[in-house]
Amino acid sequence: MSRKAPQAGTQGGERGGWPWWAALTLLLVVTAVAYAPVTGYPFVNYDDPDYVVENPQVLQGLTAESLAWAWSTGHASNWHPVTWWSHLLDVQLFGLDAGAHHRTNLGLHLLNTLLTALVLTGLTGRRWPSLAVAALFALHPTHVESVAWVSERKDLLSTFFFWLTLAAYGAWARRPDGASGPLRYSLVVVTLALGLASKPMLVTVPFVLLLLDAWPLGRLGLEPGLRPRTRRARVRARVVEKLPLFALAAVSSGVTLAVQRAGGAVSSIEGLAIGERLGNALAAYLGYLGKLVWPLKLAVLYPFPQERSWLLPAAALALLVALSWLAVAAARKNPRLIFLPVGWLWFLGTLVPVIGLVQVGVQAMADRYTYLPYTGLFLILAFGALEIARWVPVRVSGVVLLALLVLLGLRTRGQVAVWGGSVALFSHALEVTGPNPHMQNLLGITLVTGKLLEPELRPAPGQALSQDLVEEGVAHLQEAVRLKPDFATAHNNLGIAAQRRGRPAEAEAHFRRALEPLSSSGRRAAEVLNNLGNVLAEQRRLEPALEAYRLARRADPSYPQAQHNLGRALAEEGRLEEARAPLEAAVELAPDQPSPRADLARVLVSSGRFSEAEESYRIALAATDAAGRADLRRELGDLLALQGRFAAAADEYRAVVEIRPQDSAARFLLAVAALETHDRRSAEEQAAILDDLDPQAATRLRQLLAGGSAP
Repeated sequence: MSRKAPQAGTQGGERGGWPWWAALTLLLVVTAVAYAPVTGYPFVNYDDPDYVVENPQVLQGLTAESLAWAWSTGHASNWHPVTWWSHLLDVQLFGLDAGAHHRTNLGLHLLNTLLTALVLTGLTGRRWPSLAVAALFALHPTHVESVAWVSERKDLLSTFFFWLTLAAYGAWARRPDGASGPLRYSLVVVTLALGLASKPMLVTVPFVLLLLDAWPLGRLGLEPGLRPRTRRARVRARVVEKLPLFALAAVSSGVTLAVQRAGGAVSSIEGLAIGERLGNALAAYLGYLGKLVWPLKLAVLYPFPQERSWLLPAAALALLVALSWLAVAAARKNPRLIFLPVGWLWFLGTLVPVIGLVQVGVQAMADRYTYLPYTGLFLILAFGALEIARWVPVRVSGVVLLALLVLLGLRTRGQVAVWGGSVALFSHALEVTGPNPHMQNLLGITLVTGKLLEPELRPAPGQALSQDLVEEGVAHLQEAVRLKPDFATAHNNLGIAAQRRGRPAEAEAHFRRALEPLSSSGRRAAEVLNNLGNVLAEQRRLEPALEAYRLARRADPSYPQAQHNLGRALAEEGRLEEARAPLEAAVELAPDQPSPRADLARVLVSSGRFSEAEESYRIALAATDAAGRADLRRELGDLLALQGRFAAAADEYRAVVEIRPQDSAARFLLAVAALETHDRRSAEEQAAILDDLDPQAATRLRQLLAGGSAP
């Protein structure tokens, strides 16, 4: 049923040369222009805080600790160390310049477009159809999500290694038994392993390689007239040679499922029954086919329909079966059409990990999931057009394809604009999807907190967030819980909003409501319990607050905020020995966060452990920005003065007044420390400044200068 493709270079009479390279270059330029606005876009308040903006490990950049963390963490309910390394490298090079992070994404998309054209040309021996596949890949609007969203770096990286895997496999498959065969096969293993470590969606790659064995490599024994026994033996051999790849995929699947279950990302059977998941999977396949040909009304999150019917899944199943039968039947009738079942099964198979049979997350489907699977359908369109061109003038088919690409490019440019900021993104999703509690929640909390707002919506420095925006955000959060009354995250966010608005009783009620649908363990429960503890502590209800913090720590011992807040609350109660353990745990869990270290230092001072306290203060200072260092330097100065180290204390006080020139207390202490070191001139300078700044403090200081005692 299949013939081996001509080797690249012969191409069955198809000529390459400079026109093809010129067209490929033009495609890359057009793609870069279509996506150019993303290079000026900010981060968005959806996964970007977890992945980059608020991730303490990523914010370290490339360090031995962060590189090791990337391989051991299940943060964000995923295991993808290569993706973490990519984010670490971006932070190391560009800090939190969002435009630079977006440029990395765009660069990877352009690289993937290039690889699509080159690798498919090498595998099929057909330049122009391969370039058409690359063009559809580059400019299809559903792919905007993977490029314009910094957190979806994993799509781009995994696809990059996917094409390298296919290139390495093609090189090996043509000469598997040669002297360099083991080396070429090892390249297949390594590139697949790197791809799986970027995003585990590549677990289907061994099956894709079997499809390539059918076409274009012609290694599966589907030629007409081949004996059944010979055909079965050849298929068996192709499967056996891929056992190491299947093993890699199995290990990746196991690790991923364990990490996602631990992170609470995998929906329980009770939350979404197997029948509902199967029905949604079938409907999602139909939805993806629809968005292929009509890529309008695209959204960052498609919620599950509130009312479910079996009519749509049944229709989807019938259509999928019919299309599968037609693809196989066409290839049996005409072996030249073998690309039809190959491309179709590529699409169906590569979607399996994300189609929802194992439900991860809250989306019914997602545009980002098409980034690799649509390539199978693009193969059908491009190589199908080549067959049609046998009956239609080449110029006509070329004009049709060019018009299609122009329309896709314009639509892609329009979809790129949706990603201009958090509010724009979430508002667009609400317009497209209708009732959507998850988008209502994200839009609401963004407006309430101001986190990652578009620049034009941010308040001026030193000013509070607009009350109109806050009230609008609360309205969106209320709509979220109206649509989904047991929506724990939205109730938690309403609690945060009420606390910010000075309504502690209302905040407490929402936090307690948020706990009802949650289990007693896990990060989500720990966060809500920690928030509950905070609002109770604000009301000076210290014992209930301590209990909430203890429950939060029990729910997730690795949650540093709960450890920190428990330790701080105990310290405020004077229970210093009890406070040390949770504060030390918080420091260990978040070593680069200055606040836990500062609180631990205060406890150590009160316990008389001065050298340990000084070390903790100095580490906290190193991790604090310039504006926040004044208080810590003042406290460190007090500690040094307490030990009689007045010269060192004077240095700290002097640093405080450089940061805060109007700080009269720090100037007074600086003068006192100077007197203790017999530096009368410095003390007199501070007295002169205090005459205008704080006359009462100046009077006290002059009494000390005169040899009297300060009152």
